[in-house]
Amino acid sequence: MSVDAIKKLFAASREHYATTHRKMLRADNLYNRRYRAEIRLPKGVPVHETSTPAMLVDSLRDQIRVDEPKVSALAFGKSKQAKTSAELQQMWGQSIMLGAAQDSLMDPFGQARFDLLLRGAGAVKWNAKDDHVIEPEQRKGESRKDFKKRHDEWQFRMGREQPFSLKAVDPLTLYPSPGSGPTTYMLEVQERRVLDVWDRYPAWSDPKAKHLSPEQRDNPLRPVKWMSYWSWHWDTSGQKWEGEYVVLVDDEPVIEKDNPYRQVPYAFS
Repeated sequence: MSVDAIKKLFAASREHYATTHRKMLRADNLYNRRYRAEIRLPKGVPVHETSTPAMLVDSLRDQIRVDEPKVSALAFGKSKQAKTSAELQQMWGQSIMLGAAQDSLMDPFGQARFDLLLRGAGAVKWNAKDDHVIEPEQRKGESRKDFKKRHDEWQFRMGREQPFSLKAVDPLTLYPSPGSGPTTYMLEVQERRVLDVWDRYPAWSDPKAKHLSPEQRDNPLRPVKWMSYWSWHWDTSGQKWEGEYVVLVDDEPVIEKDNPYRQVPYAFS
């Protein structure tokens, strides 16, 4: 999808979700006791800043446990082999979810639970760890001994660490494909800093810098608009699935490639 098409899709999605996002922001204000942002009163009129909204959300959050995830796997048949397979799938699923939470600085399921209760939507994104998934190859000029050591380290990580990472995503930054069916695309829009962008995308040209003063241009904490687009859907002929992964920074593409996951890597509810 072209840059202009993604920008048009974002404009339409922002308009589509405008009311939903306003309600989310209103819930944030009530939870954080910013009542004057929601209640218009003459100057000098006191406002009782009740903590009831925060208590409602926090009490519900405390009752929903995500530290011990439960995974159910149905046995396909009544044989012993089918039951054993289902038990193994169940154990594998629970270990994956526990490992994903332990691998993160912040429990993604706990944060998604909080967002769901407060804002009415929660989201988790997953990313494959390429250095874990892709088996290393011997580099040119690398000795067999050094390569074996590096390969052994890779095997050690593969056996003890998750091959992917999970993180909770603020639902206010997401624009999923509308409808109740499978997610066919997801737009994520954030405000990031120039320093972060340079570190992750060295080829980025900073297209808006030429319109800024030297002081603004050289500020490493200058905010920029970061947008990612993931898609996975039937092609126009209806014969096969296809998808894209595009990242724009201040409307300049820094990543443009086919979707490597063959699905949209977000769980949004």
